[in-house]
Amino acid sequence: MVLTKYKNFKQLTILAFGVLLLQISYTSTANILSLILQKNGYGPLGNLSIACVYIAWGLGSLFSPTIYKRLGSRKSIFLGVSSNAIWIYSSIICLLDKDMSPNAEIPWYKSEVFGYIIVLGCSTFNGFFNCPMWVAFCKQISSLSSKETYGTYFSYFWCYYISAQIFGNSLASLVLEKFSEIAFFIIMGSIAMLASIYFCFLTYQDDAKHKNSQIKESLLKGSNKSSLNNTKEVQDNQEANAVEKEIGEEQQSVKQDVLDMFRMIASRKMRYMIPQIFYTGVSFAFYTGQFISFIYLTTPANYTEQQQFSQSMGVMSLLGFGALVGALGIGYTYDKHGHKNAAFQNIVILILVSIFLFGFIYKKSYDAIVFMMVFTWGVMDSSMATHSYTSLGIEFNDSPIAFAIYNTFQSLAVIIFSCINIAIKDWNDLAYYAGAIIILGVFCFGFNYNLPDAIGDRPKKNSPKQVTFAEDLEVINKIE
Repeated sequence: MVLTKYKNFKQLTILAFGVLLLQISYTSTANILSLILQKNGYGPLGNLSIACVYIAWGLGSLFSPTIYKRLGSRKSIFLGVSSNAIWIYSSIICLLDKDMSPNAEIPWYKSEVFGYIIVLGCSTFNGFFNCPMWVAFCKQISSLSSKETYGTYFSYFWCYYISAQIFGNSLASLVLEKFSEIAFFIIMGSIAMLASIYFCFLTYQDDAKHKNSQIKESLLKGSNKSSLNNTKEVQDNQEANAVEKEIGEEQQSVKQDVLDMFRMIASRKMRYMIPQIFYTGVSFAFYTGQFISFIYLTTPANYTEQQQFSQSMGVMSLLGFGALVGALGIGYTYDKHGHKNAAFQNIVILILVSIFLFGFIYKKSYDAIVFMMVFTWGVMDSSMATHSYTSLGIEFNDSPIAFAIYNTFQSLAVIIFSCINIAIKDWNDLAYYAGAIIILGVFCFGFNYNLPDAIGDRPKKNSPKQVTFAEDLEVINKIE
């Protein structure tokens, strides 16, 4: 019974390992990018790059259901992972040696303007193709899990995703201590390229689904030429309707996909979930934009710049350890005790985070408070993200539109708060900023706690038939 319940665990692990490779390169680069580019004379380019990624991500989310349905998981994932590698490599142009003598002419490919154009252009490309990639990942996890294992499967996947904070930041710490900054970007970009090749050799659920649809369609065409008994005819008609529905969904226009997306945003349940989804982006923007920069200021003054980079990135590994705890904890709570208890758990974690965050701001020193701040933030970040992904899958019946909405509002938050990051100059600014972040978190988690008629709070067995969003739309259309 237990083996049947977790029958797709091997496939999930294979998928999650590829995401681990991808995130090792992406998260470590995102964490240190702003500081490295600022130290090399490019001012706010690092923050602007992150913002640009998420601007494109947010806009691309409007079209990501259509792109995913047209390309399928394999191509969507390959394009998304490859775009991450290109984005990482693009920062190398900003680190090329420049002749600083007064009368020296700087080649066009070493100019600051060219650096901005390349980095921001690659950031836009990356952000756009991240959209269908993450829709494909979420659909794969949903296809592999059952209603009883949603929380467990998403939290297990999230453990791999967030373990990248451990391995990626530890690797970054080692590379930055022993090698140059250019070597760091080359190594991380190469890991992302390796991940894109890895994903080419995986088997995806929609590959099999598409083949089955073609087989059914050919069988149904052949059945029209032969006489069948009534039972067989009924079965074929049912299969024909299923195939027709699948083909119809794949051929649905971009306009209709966008309209469906806005309708889902306006639905009652989604309105209660959007604040927490938004806060996942707030969290990402805050820790990538502020943690490294201010931890760097607390490292011993007698350290070299490379050692300071290394120490700062080493501390960020604790974000990954905390995230493992958060993902496993929230998955267990959701599966065993339901949505409301999971939402309450997030609020408790946020209160704990605030204690260590303000302790760090008050002491301004490199000690145990720094480690606990980073660790607890990792617990909170993965807990709310895993909870959000799980709830979307359960409440909206694995709809790719729901996961696209997640990308849209997370991206919007990252854009807004990455721009705010640029204005944070000193410890006083950070204190006010952190206070606003914590208050916003309480509001967002509290709103999610009151999700109406949550399917996640119903008994897992003998629960009523789940109504899909497509069926909701049919009812709305009839009423209108």
